[in-house]
Amino acid sequence: MTIRDIAVAISFEPDEQSIKKTNSEIDKTAKDAKKKADDIKKSVNDSVNSIKSTVTKALGLIGAGISLIKTNQIIEEFKGINDKIRDATRSMGNQAKIQQTILDTANDATVVECVGTTESK
Repeated sequence: MTIRDIAVAISFEPDEQSIKKTNSEIDKTAKDAKKKADDIKKSVNDSVNSIKSTVTKALGLIGAGISLIKTNQIIEEFKGINDKIRDATRSMGNQAKIQQTILDTANDATVVECVGTTESK
């Protein structure tokens, strides 16, 4: 049962002016409520987007930091390997001269595959 039904049951009939005014006020209140709901929704969406942006930036910084740490570890590893090679070959003499001698000897020799012997030029 609606309010109108109750009013009719007790023989109260509102005039058309009152009905229009009430409907107008209801429409205005509904519009105001919708506007406030839209404002709240926009505010929530803006907040969520702001949080997403901040999280994305933070994750990017964390990723860059991890990447720099790994890069520094690789650089240190290469430095250690270079030091070990330098120490191991230090007693072998002038490496450039030894390598050039090996290269010259290899260029002077020609391998004849069908006979399996080596000829000098």
